[in-house]
Amino acid sequence: MMVRVSISSKTFLRSMMILAVMPAMVFSAPAVGKVRMTLGEVDRWKAKQNEWFKINSGAKVYQSDKVRTGVESEVVFGLPDGSSIMIGENTIVEMEKLFEPNDEGGFETKNDVEKGFLNFAVHKLKNKKSKFIFKTGTATASIRGTEG
Repeated sequence: MMVRVSISSKTFLRSMMILAVMPAMVFSAPAVGKVRMTLGEVDRWKAKQNEWFKINSGAKVYQSDKVRTGVESEVVFGLPDGSSIMIGENTIVEMEKLFEPNDEGGFETKNDVEKGFLNFAVHKLKNKKSKFIFKTGTATASIRGTEG
């Protein structure tokens, strides 16, 4: 016995759209931080985008995001390990790596300060093979657990 099922073209198109979007949703990078507070003009440049977008408190932070602050502006990010990063005014920072596994068996967080300044409160790293790195055009600092 053969049963015939009829679906409308709308249902078929919706199903195809869902199937097309699912792989992107499954393989997108997980959020690795959250915006705790913004003051003034704070924008984000997501990887693979061609413009800056306003970012607000509660927004998630992803690896490879760039964050830019304007005059008299700042943003504070909370990271999963309890550490926090405050990006000051007139600053651009790329969240180059956030809690990425490294070759030594630990995790690595690396922020590239393209311009400006930031403050940090990094919790003591439990795994001695983990690294928390801030990079600038002239220096690189590896933090083991402190504020600065």
